Amino acid sequence: MSIVSLVFIYLVLLFPVFGFAATPSQYGLQEGDLIRAEGDPDIYIISEHGFKRLFLNPLIFGFYGHLGGWKNVKAVSPQTRDAF
Repeated sequence: MSIVSLVFIYLVLLFPVFGFAATPSQYGLQEGDLIRAEGDPDIYIISEHGFKRLFLNPLIFGFYGHLGGWKNVKAVSPQTRDAF
């Protein structure tokens, strides 16, 4: 095993990726909220684990009617969007 591999493994163990993830409650949001950044048409759904998932197009977004549609999309700052 090379020294680079060992250093990488050490860093992954020392600084786990999930330890730095934002949570929706830090931004006044909840798991499953739909967000878009001000001035950006892209819509994401956020998770409690700090991830966001992009809806690739309006047709796909329409398949998720149980989320409440366009009226439930919350406008957030680009910094909030990028935290996920």
